Amino acid sequence: SAASDVYKRQVLIKRILDASSFKLNWVVDPFMGTGGVGVVTKKLGRRFIGFETDQDQLLISMKRIDQS
Repeated sequence: SAASDVYKRQVLIKRILDASSFKLNWVVDPFMGTGGVGVVTKKLGRRFIGFETDQDQLLISMKRIDQS
């Protein structure tokens, strides 16, 4: 299911961030998409900067990260 796929992606992102960064480190996502990396980054106490060329997608991502 879609919810299961999102959960699996978040678990994978968390593993990557745990292995490659520390609290308060900056995480850069040059292709934000729906903001999944930003959501996990915020939950782990890291700082996040992301880029997205589609303005509508960017606004959706920003809202999703803020609400996480």
